[in-house]
Parts: sequence; C-alpha cells; structure tokens
Amino acid sequence: MRPDFIVQPIEPLELLARLGSILRSKALADEVRRHNIELAGKVVERTRQLEDLAGELRAERDALRDTFNVIEDGLLLLDASGHVQIENNALRRMRDEPESARLPSGERLFTGVPVEKGTDPSMREMLAVLAHDAAVTKATLDRTFSLHGRQFQARAYPAAGRRVLLYVRDVTEERES
Repeated sequence: MRPDFIVQPIEPLELLARLGSILRSKALADEVRRHNIELAGKVVERTRQLEDLAGELRAERDALRDTFNVIEDGLLLLDASGHVQIENNALRRMRDEPESARLPSGERLFTGVPVEKGTDPSMREMLAVLAHDAAVTKATLDRTFSLHGRQFQARAYPAAGRRVLLYVRDVTEERES
C-alpha cells in the first residue's frame, strides 16, 4: 500500500499513522531544502574566497616578477619538476636569444633531449643540470661555464616547496681585467 492512499472504511489509527508518515516526510524534505540552500550559500562564499585568493596570488606573482626584472643578473625560479615559474629579462639577454625565445611559465627548462656529440650544450641545458643537481642534493651549488666567448657564474639555491632559484652572472669583463 502507498502511504498516501487510504482504503475505505477509514480506520482512525491507520489515518493517524499515514498522516504522521506524511508529516515526517514533509519535515525531512523541508530540512533537505534548508540544507541545500545553506550549502549553496557556502559554495558561493567559498568560491568568492578562492577568487580573492587567486587574485592575491596573481598580484604576488606579478610583484615577484617585477622584482626579478629589477635585478641586473639572471634569475630563474623552477618548480620541483624543472618547470619555469619565473625568468627575468636579464637572463633572456644573457642567453642572447630573441624575446620570442622567452621561457614561458610552466615550460620545462630542459626537455631531456640529449646534446648532440661535438656540440656545446646551451646555457639552458647547463642551467638544467645545475638546477637538477641542487634539487637532488638540497644544497647550494656553483658552476662556472663559457658560452659564445662569454664567462658565466651560476649558483643554484634550493628554495621552499622543492623549488630551485638559479642566479646567473656574466663575469666576462671581470675576468678580462
């Protein structure tokens, strides 16, 4: 029998039981509706909070990028997987590559393709090895290398979040004097 269907003759106890069941069902449905409205409000509030936090993170990232670009030596921040987080303008100039060769955020510093025998590794490849070594050893490491007749000093600093900060300085003029 359905709870909302009553058979003739009507029994008073059955009628009361059926009405009680219907009232409990309505009360539960009302409570579910109230919880759904409450949850929807919480979702809207949390979404707004996340959007605010995302905006703050973008502002912090932009401030960090602007700070990196003020520094005249090369800087590159990599995540634990070797993906570029931020590269400053000075490092792009040191690589002597056009602006279009900028390492985009999220790109891996080194693709893993081996350097051909008989060719010199690029700055990108040398920095990738240095960053990897610093990440593995969790120690600050220094390297000096030459590229296209220029002398460079590079230092890799392990950073928070298993990141690595690379600092590159062109020391050609200092070494020649």
